[in-house]
Amino acid sequence: MFFFLVRIVAAISILLTPITAHCYTNGRVRENSGCQCKCHCEGDEACDRDTGVCQGKCDPQWFGPACQYASLNFTLSEQLAWLTDNDDGTCNDQSRPVQSITVRLDTPQRLSWVRVMVNERDHLRQFQLTYRTESSRGFSSCPGGQSAKVNDLTLDISCPTIKVIGELKLSGPGVTALCSLYITDGRNVALGQSTDQSDTYDNWYSLNAVDGDPGVPDSISFEFEKTCTHTPLYRADGWWKVTLSNSAAVFKIVIYNRRMPSIADRLIGFTLEAFTQTSTRVFTYTDLNPTAQQIYTVIVPAYITDPINTIKISKSDASPTLTLCEVLIFGETACPSGKFGLECEQVCNCADRQESCFVSTGGCPSGCAAGYTGEDCYTPCPEGSYGVDCNRTCSKNCIGNGNDCTADNGHCTGGCEAGYIPPLCADQISAAQSKDGGDDTAVIGAVVGTIVGVIIVTVIFIFFDWRGKILNKFMTIFYNSSFSKRHRRKRSEDNQNMEQSWTKNSNRGISAKTTSPASTLRPVAEAKAAIYEGEMPDRIYSEILPDSTAIAVENLRTYLHNHASDNFLKNQFEVKGSMYWPGEEGEEIAFGEIKVKLLTTKVFAEYIIREMQLSKKAKSPRALIHFHFTAWPEKSVPDSPWGLVDFQQRVLASPGSGPLLVHCSNGVGRTGMFIALCHLLQEAETTGKMDFLSTLKRLRQDRMNMIQTIDQYKFLHYAALVGHMAAGTSIPVREISERFKRLENHQNNGFRKEFDALSTVCVDGISESTQTPDDKADGCEEIQTVINKQKNRFSNILPKFDQDPPRYLDAATPSLYSNGFLGTGHAIQRTPGRGVPGRFLVH
Repeated sequence: MFFFLVRIVAAISILLTPITAHCYTNGRVRENSGCQCKCHCEGDEACDRDTGVCQGKCDPQWFGPACQYASLNFTLSEQLAWLTDNDDGTCNDQSRPVQSITVRLDTPQRLSWVRVMVNERDHLRQFQLTYRTESSRGFSSCPGGQSAKVNDLTLDISCPTIKVIGELKLSGPGVTALCSLYITDGRNVALGQSTDQSDTYDNWYSLNAVDGDPGVPDSISFEFEKTCTHTPLYRADGWWKVTLSNSAAVFKIVIYNRRMPSIADRLIGFTLEAFTQTSTRVFTYTDLNPTAQQIYTVIVPAYITDPINTIKISKSDASPTLTLCEVLIFGETACPSGKFGLECEQVCNCADRQESCFVSTGGCPSGCAAGYTGEDCYTPCPEGSYGVDCNRTCSKNCIGNGNDCTADNGHCTGGCEAGYIPPLCADQISAAQSKDGGDDTAVIGAVVGTIVGVIIVTVIFIFFDWRGKILNKFMTIFYNSSFSKRHRRKRSEDNQNMEQSWTKNSNRGISAKTTSPASTLRPVAEAKAAIYEGEMPDRIYSEILPDSTAIAVENLRTYLHNHASDNFLKNQFEVKGSMYWPGEEGEEIAFGEIKVKLLTTKVFAEYIIREMQLSKKAKSPRALIHFHFTAWPEKSVPDSPWGLVDFQQRVLASPGSGPLLVHCSNGVGRTGMFIALCHLLQEAETTGKMDFLSTLKRLRQDRMNMIQTIDQYKFLHYAALVGHMAAGTSIPVREISERFKRLENHQNNGFRKEFDALSTVCVDGISESTQTPDDKADGCEEIQTVINKQKNRFSNILPKFDQDPPRYLDAATPSLYSNGFLGTGHAIQRTPGRGVPGRFLVH
C-alpha cells in the first residue's frame, strides 16, 4: 500500500513541478492528464499557466503560438545576421536591400511552415517561398503552399514538404522589408501524452520521457530518476511507447539518451516503430550507429503520409535495459477539415467557410471571417473597423464619429449624419434623391458605396448610346464617339486628359497604376472603367480589378447590370484578385442587400461558364452569365489561339443583348486583346478588312497601355486569323445530319477541303517572310533539329517547340472540349524518362 502511494506522489510532483518548465492547460481543466505544453520564454521566465503566453519574447529556439514551435537552425552569411538575432526591429538594409534570401538548414529535414516578419505592411503578402532537396539542382514551390496573416507585419506560409530538404529560398518584393525568418517542422506533440513501458525499474517511470525535461548532462543517477525512464535489467524484452490523444502528421523524432558515458551504450541498436490509430505499422527505424549518441534524430520518410498515433521504442538484444530521458515528436495534429488546436477542439473562423485553416494557429488563407482578426481569427475587430480581417474603416459619417459600426458589414449602428445614405453612410444624398425620397437609386447607392462618379458616367453613356448608335458603326466598340464628337482636342490636350487621370483622388483604390482611362471618361471614380460603344455587342465595359481600398468590384458589376438593356451581363475573368462569385452550385453570397446565387457551372478545357442569379428585396431576380477564361497567363499569351477564339465565339453567341463587361487583373493586356479580337472579327465580316494598328490606337485613346506587350500584339494577329478561318464552322446538333450528307458528297469533296485547310495551320503560323531567327525557335521548325529528332520516333509527327520536346519527348497538350490531354508517341530507347512509371499519360 505504501509503495502504491509513493508512486502516485512521485507522478503528481513531476506533473506539477517539472524542472524549468511551467504547464498551461489552454484555459480549461484536463482531468487525469499531464500538461501538454512547456514554457519557452526568453531567460527561462514563467509563462501564463492558462494561455502559455510569455510576458516578453520567446526563447530564441522557439516561436509561434505560445512559443510552442521549434525554430530550425540554418546557416546564412554575416550580412544576414539581422535575420536571426531575435530582434524584429532589425531589418533588411533599405540603402542596399537584399532582393532574395537563401538559407541552408543545418540538418536536412521536412518542413511544416514558415513565419516572416516585415516592417512595412504593404509588403506582407509579397513573398515567394521555394525549396531545394539535397539531390535536386533547381528550387521547387511548396506543395499546397498557402499564407495566413497573423497581424499587419507577420505572415505564416505553409510548406508541408513531401521531401527532405536542404535549402529554402525567399524571393519577391517582400524581402526588401523582411526583418525575421522562422522555419519549423512543427511542435512537440508528445509532451504530456499517455505512455507505457514493458516494466519499470525503481522510480524511473515511463511518463518521465514526455515531461519536457531531458535532464542535466553528466548528472548523478538520483537526478535522472526524476526525468528518465528505465526498464528492469537483463529482461528479454524492454520497450517504451507513447500514444497521442490525437494522431499527428509526424516529421521528426528526437531522443535524448542517458548522457553518462558509462551507461550511454545501452541505447545502441534500438528500434523505433510508428503505428496508425488502427495499429498498422507504417514505419520502422533501427539504429546502426556503432557508438552511442547523446541525441538521436530520426527523420520520418516523406512517403509516410498516414497520421501517426503511437511511437514504440525497443532495446536491442545486446542491451541489458532500455532507458530514455526525453522523446520529442515534432509534427502537427491531424485535424479534420475546418478544425484546429491541440486536440482539434476549435473551429476555423475563415472568410471562406469552405477552406481549412492552419492547424498550428487557426490562421486563414482567405482572411478572418468578417468582424474578426488575430492569429486564430477569434479576436473581435477593434473599435472603428470592420469586414474581413477588420481591414475596413467605419465611415466617419456614422453618428459617433466613425467609431460605431457593426464589425461584420460596417453598418452604422446609430445611423448616419444628416445628408448621408444608410446603412454605410458613405455617400451623400443627391438633390434628385432628396426630392423623390431616394427610391431605388438610394438603395443602389447604399450598396454600391462610393462610386457616384462611375454612376454618373455610366448613365451618360447609356443616354448617348440611345441617341447615337448610328455613329462610328464599327469602331465605336472601342472609341467613345459620343464624347469625341463633342470634345475634339489637339494631341496635347489629349495628353493632358491622360495626365489628369493620374490625380491622387482619381486613382485611389486601384490595383494597377498605369492603366487609367482618359479623364473625360471618368471624372473621379472608385474603379477604373472605360466603355466602348458599338453595334454588337451594344456596349463593352472594360475594367480593372480594384485593390482592397476600392469599392468591391462586384457592386459595380451589379449596378451596370441593373442599368443594362437586357437581363444578361457577361464577363471574362482571370483569377488574381478576390473571388466575387459563389464557389459551389446552389451557394449564395450577399453584397449588402444584393444576393448572388450560383445556379450552374460548366467546366471546359480552357474556360468556365457560370449561370448566376442576382436578387434584391422587392425586385425581380436578374440573370447573369459569367464567362471565365482560365488559360491566359498575365503579360503572356495562351499556348494556342483556338481556345480563345472558341471562348470569344461562345461569349458573343450567348443569349441576351445586355452590356458585355470584360476584365482581367489590370484591365489592359488580356482585356484589350479580347476587345480588339471582337472588333477585328466583326470588322472583317462586315468590310472584308482588319485594321490592327487603328484598332490599337483607338483602344489606347480610351485607356493607356491597352495590349501591353509585343507578344500579345503578335498573338492578336494569329487569333484574328484563326477566328476568321473558324468563323461559322460550329454546327448545331440539329443540323449535323444534313451537314454530314453534304460533306459526304464526292463531287463536293467536302471532307478533303476541310482537312487540307487544317494541314496548313502550322505553316501559316511561322511565315518565312516575317520571322526572325529568334522567332523560329518558337514555331514548328526548332523541333526538326538533330538533338530533338533523336528523341522521337517520327520526324514528321512533332509538337510545337513551346511544348518543350527537348526535355522529354514529342508530347503536346491539346486543349479540347472539357479536359486537357497529353498526347505522345510510344517511347523509344533514346527518349529521356523511358520506362519511368507515370511518365507517359497517353500514347
